[in-house]
Amino acid sequence: MRQYFLTALIALVAGFAGAALWSFTGLGHAQTRQYLVSNPDILPEMAEAFQAGQAQAAAEAQVKMVKMVERAVSGLSESFRGR
Repeated sequence: MRQYFLTALIALVAGFAGAALWSFTGLGHAQTRQYLVSNPDILPEMAEAFQAGQAQAAAEAQVKMVKMVERAVSGLSESFRGR
């Protein structure tokens, strides 16, 4: 039990140390922003990929919704037939 606690503690400390190092080096914001500003041609590609992903998610949600409605209507019509 003590060994698991020690392993978890080391992993937690290492995780926080890595996050702090990432933040202090500026990789989390400044360098990323500088790269995107220096390469604006990437942004339309990113927007297209995002929109395509959103459209795919919306289409999948619509299919799920249609199936749920079909099941509900089917169950409702079966309950009326049983009367």
